[in-house]
Amino acid sequence: MTAYIVVTEHPYHSISDVYGEYEINDVPPGLYQLKLWHESLGTQEKRIEVKPAAAQKVDFTFTPSPGVKK
Repeated sequence: MTAYIVVTEHPYHSISDVYGEYEINDVPPGLYQLKLWHESLGTQEKRIEVKPAAAQKVDFTFTPSPGVKK
């Protein structure tokens, strides 16, 4: 069994479902650095702009290195 604790200074975070999908609601408009973390595959970051009253889709693709357990 493994457990992780992530402490953030804001309420804007999510955990992906079994399909790798996630949703973060009620984010105020502005520029943000979106950071994803996977326990075996590391992190990825993307700079995004959230516009007023608009949904935005942001995709990340993690590719395992040879020998990394999926």
